[in-house]
Amino acid sequence: MTRHCHNCGEPWTLNGQPGRGETCMKCRADLRVCLNCAHYDPRAAHQRRERRAEPVLEKHVGNFCEYFEFALREWTPKTGGHPRERAAREQLKKYSAIEIVRRKSSRVCQNADSAFLQMRCKKRAFFRVRLAS
Repeated sequence: MTRHCHNCGEPWTLNGQPGRGETCMKCRADLRVCLNCAHYDPRAAHQRRERRAEPVLEKHVGNFCEYFEFALREWTPKTGGHPRERAAREQLKKYSAIEIVRRKSSRVCQNADSAFLQMRCKKRAFFRVRLAS
């Protein structure tokens, strides 16, 4: 168990608590932040277990909290996000691909002269969208 930077995991080797202006030597992130505090709990009210402390909106920015204690813990690197977030991003990419196909086909249809060619372009666009999804 070590005291370390919440952002990159660089260990804090100096004795005592970091000051408000202390930053990580590796990534230059503030060290006296809520994310490094022993009282920080993302599941608690105002994301802290210490009830006397004032609410802090920006948990990653240095502050003047009187109840700050540098947490001793094992550092685990941040993952690529939650599964729901990844699924939403995949849906967005799929939707973006469909929109690009529709835009390209609509440009071709705008350039078509006859009604027959316009109908053919619309059918082609419909099948491209169905194949993409």
